[in-house]
Amino acid sequence: MIKKMRLMSSSFLMALTLAAPLSSYAMDTNEMKQHSSSWKAAYGITTPKDERVYNRFLNGKVIFTGVPDKTIEKELSKLFNPLDGRLDLSECAGVDQYVSISTGYPKWAKQDHPNNLDIWIAPKFMIKKDLEMLASHFQPIMDDWDEEKAPIGIFWTTGDWSDLNIYRYLTTYSLEEISSTSLYDLFEKGRSTTDHWIGHGNEEGFSIQF
Repeated sequence: MIKKMRLMSSSFLMALTLAAPLSSYAMDTNEMKQHSSSWKAAYGITTPKDERVYNRFLNGKVIFTGVPDKTIEKELSKLFNPLDGRLDLSECAGVDQYVSISTGYPKWAKQDHPNNLDIWIAPKFMIKKDLEMLASHFQPIMDDWDEEKAPIGIFWTTGDWSDLNIYRYLTTYSLEEISSTSLYDLFEKGRSTTDHWIGHGNEEGFSIQF
């Protein structure tokens, strides 16, 4: 019996030993994929200017200061896919029940968190690439989006709406201007595509730094 337990313990330890390198390998492989030319091209990164914006985007982070004596930082580069992922806000004093923050843009109207205000952070190059298909609902705002000044846009939707054409957007702020104020204030500076009301969703305490 003792011998059997020893064998089981040895097998368990061996499994743990093997699992750690495999997990690290998966993360390393994903990081390599994000830097490959084919992966970048799939997201619209095709010019040196796009590359500079992408690198600035990777250095971005969402900061939450709504917890006393604590600052929580969520780095965009830590997402499995930095251009299409949702930040884990579970540490942010229950705000995740009302707000979600994602990179990329909404591709379908019904989200899996219908009561939330959804906040999206997206470079123009990825929306421009998909403009004829998945991102066609952004066509009305593209002509006024000055990519030189504002290479990254912020968008607000709600998870219970069934129309992708309804959203609030801010595509006029430079990265420095975005970094100098709160998400709450950025919401106030944004515009809506329709008269439908999109209200605040307890996003006080959040800011984005690039």
